[in-house]
Amino acid sequence: MERRQFCTPHLLSNGETTMLHRRAFDEKGFDEAWFQQVLFENPSLLPVDEIEPLFGPLTPLVRELPTTAGPVDVVYINAEGYLTLVETKLWRNPEARRQVVAQIIDYATAISKWSYQDLCAAVRRAGLGGEDPVAAAVAEEAEFDQARFIDTVSRGLKRGRFLLLIVGDGVQEGVEHLAATLARSPHLGFSLALVELAMFRVSNGSDLLIQPRTLARTREVVRAVVELKAGVSPDDVAITLPADDETGGGASRRKITEEVLLETIARSVSPRVADQFRDFLREAEKIGIEPKGRDSSLSLFWSEPNTGRRFTFGSVYAEDACISTKFVRMNYRKIGLDQRIGQRYVEGVASLVPGASVRENIKDGKAWTKVCVGVREITLADLLPRAAEWLALIQKTIEETEAAGAAKVAADG
Repeated sequence: MERRQFCTPHLLSNGETTMLHRRAFDEKGFDEAWFQQVLFENPSLLPVDEIEPLFGPLTPLVRELPTTAGPVDVVYINAEGYLTLVETKLWRNPEARRQVVAQIIDYATAISKWSYQDLCAAVRRAGLGGEDPVAAAVAEEAEFDQARFIDTVSRGLKRGRFLLLIVGDGVQEGVEHLAATLARSPHLGFSLALVELAMFRVSNGSDLLIQPRTLARTREVVRAVVELKAGVSPDDVAITLPADDETGGGASRRKITEEVLLETIARSVSPRVADQFRDFLREAEKIGIEPKGRDSSLSLFWSEPNTGRRFTFGSVYAEDACISTKFVRMNYRKIGLDQRIGQRYVEGVASLVPGASVRENIKDGKAWTKVCVGVREITLADLLPRAAEWLALIQKTIEETEAAGAAKVAADG
């Protein structure tokens, strides 16, 4: 608990600061039914973009979804067809600590055996009417494609590809350790995250300040990725914990958002390129690169330790596996570091690809640089044959950027 990254909030009003007091767990009206309703009506309380961007934005689907393992507290879906299951717990509940992780895995296991029609039937049993209440929940969203939606939901059910969130008012140490164990299991295709919502009373009124947070990095399971196998129950899963030095120096398993992008690359380009890129990402993580998938692209981010700012070394687009470097120099410009560091990186990337050159576009007085072969941007197929040299170039640029960041901080006093 000592490694949590938060403090008591304060309210500044009319020049006066007031410390907010956390709402007591045993206050009247503060029960799990109320907690579930708050989450259902306010999906933005859940930091899905930080956990698995593919699953957002969340649209409430139903509460108390019936399954053979029991009812799921809250279920969300998005217009792409990705399901999020939420188990809520007020941690004063003595059963919460022992049962919550196993409980939500039981729900996911049960739902993974369903067809799309089974899901619709369960949603109707939970109280929503209509022939297809699942699609109806998001049918008004822009660019909604019902056929693709149903296909994605069906594929997600078959693969057990869900986002599982355990949401409470004060996550217990025991649950953190249990979830961390499951996170490292090689057997379990959903993502599991623990989210804590702290409630603070504002003045003496009925208003609340709600502070969502995932666990600190030392214990977080935001990136737990597991795969449900047909016919395997959670009780039958053997948990194997690799030694720290067996994890590849910091390499982690792919998040669902990233895996879906890799699958798109495999379909649209080739399985070989997707596999090569997966290997590249594993090696890139060892030098501090943080892949982050969003929509149809995956960006290669790195956080500069002195300034705390995030830099990108390019974005890969799934449909054609092209690599965009147009934002590289912008990072340096925005923070006030020497843009020539970014320019040297872009030129270095171009030097690795036969026939490639750097093109500069000026828009609103700002330069955007791309690496192109002819009229097209370079692709993974162009660059991955030189993966080791690309990684070495990234490492060299990291070192230059870190030195420049330290100098800037020193100069700024």
